[in-house]
Amino acid sequence: MDQIRVLICDHQPLFRSGVRAMLERDPGIQVLAEVSGREVVSSARRTRPDVVVTDIDLPLERGLDVVRRLARPDEGRPVPVLVLTMLLEDRCVFPALRAGACGFLLKSGSLEELYAGVRAVADGGAVLAPAVARRLLDKVIAHLPNNMENGQRLVDRLTPREREVLDRVARGESNRRIARDLNLSNATVRSHVHHVLTKLGVEDRAQAVAFVYQAGLLSSVNGRGLESCGLR
Repeated sequence: MDQIRVLICDHQPLFRSGVRAMLERDPGIQVLAEVSGREVVSSARRTRPDVVVTDIDLPLERGLDVVRRLARPDEGRPVPVLVLTMLLEDRCVFPALRAGACGFLLKSGSLEELYAGVRAVADGGAVLAPAVARRLLDKVIAHLPNNMENGQRLVDRLTPREREVLDRVARGESNRRIARDLNLSNATVRSHVHHVLTKLGVEDRAQAVAFVYQAGLLSSVNGRGLESCGLR
């Protein structure tokens, strides 16, 4: 299996070196470089990493702008972004996710969480620190159908294949894993996920998992999706 190619960004050189040393303990991860906020966008275009691990507290650059330019560039290939920071305030968490970050972990977390986060993001999934996910869940639930009947009515609009995809999304499976298990192309799975999100009236996978949870539609899933998204 190919190594996951990672680019590290932080304004503190010593911290960057520490993250690099930790990630390089995993034989499945290759660190391409460690750079500052000023360098990260150009470095990502040059090295084409699978994941950028970055803080959003970048004194010489606006961290949210960096995330947006990486995840949703005006031109070129978008790069999956995993935020690794000490900042847990709503003013940092939600704007970072809206800017396109695929994951949000805390520097106080474990090395195992970091390894798992890098893998999840590289595989097309998402990851949230438990404290972040709790805040997100509270806000998401406020905008979802308020009872099981309404939730079931929306689920009934899905095709059998879309329900199967939703079930697997709720189990925390990535698009690549779903495609492999269902013998579908990645593009087909992405299309199914898009249709599921549209029909449920949610914006992303995390909201879809929260929808299943809040609507009480857990009979066909084992709960892994809640755990892997940090929602449990």
